[in-house]
Amino acid sequence: MPTWSHASPNPFVEKYGSLGDAEWEAKLIAAATQPEQDGVSFPRTPPAELQQRIHGHDGETALREAIRFYRAVKGVLEAEHGSVQTSTRLLDFGSGWGRIVRPFLARVDLDNIFGYEPNPVFCHTARMLNPYVAFVNGGYAPPTVFADNSFDLIVSWSVFTHLPLDLTKAWLAEFARIMRPGAFLFVTAWGDRFIRTLKDAARQRAAGKEVTWFQGRVLDSIADLEALASRVAEGGIEFVPSKERKDWGNLLLSPLAARKLAVGGLEQVAYDVDLVGQDLVVFRSAK
Repeated sequence: MPTWSHASPNPFVEKYGSLGDAEWEAKLIAAATQPEQDGVSFPRTPPAELQQRIHGHDGETALREAIRFYRAVKGVLEAEHGSVQTSTRLLDFGSGWGRIVRPFLARVDLDNIFGYEPNPVFCHTARMLNPYVAFVNGGYAPPTVFADNSFDLIVSWSVFTHLPLDLTKAWLAEFARIMRPGAFLFVTAWGDRFIRTLKDAARQRAAGKEVTWFQGRVLDSIADLEALASRVAEGGIEFVPSKERKDWGNLLLSPLAARKLAVGGLEQVAYDVDLVGQDLVVFRSAK
């Protein structure tokens, strides 16, 4: 039996739109192992190896991270007198295999959900796993194919934590172009929490203890961690490139520095260090 057609524009809204977040999220988690539920075919999940390659973990942990991000977005929107509605035009930037949009499936009409993924393999994977969403493949630098004033909400999980400053500014300017007046933009960043984590990892390694592979890679890329931390604390923005690529690494900033990134009619309306595992920076389009 087909589960989706133009006569049924969103089976998720129809079946689960009236559920509270906890009940809907339980359905999403269960779908990882039981993708057919209630006559609805849920998006599939990729092999664990691919999930690990993209974001360092897999399975329920990966899905719960997406759910936590969704809850943070919803909470900040409500605090700023915004909301997620079926008519909301949503873009997930750097969508990977498509996990971040999944909590939105029961809240936003499918015709209004888009993903943008520069990596063609990841984009193709997202399309195969989730045929309900339009995933767009494009360049690692702007522009995009989207028209001016296209979106009410743009979310980007764990992307700007890894971009150099010039590319960060370019993408923020592009977002300002494609955001509607009053639209919201949610991105994540490395801030003081991450620096404290790196300092702890450096002490552990100096004591002969093991640290995670990611912490080790970042520490190996930083010449003087204390000096870098001081520059960030004073409002600087520091990009630490990876050894393999000069255009991909780790970008570190403070709330003060994040405000300096507001371009093209964007204004920073929130900077949160508790809701999710990375610092959450929220901009609104004032144009």
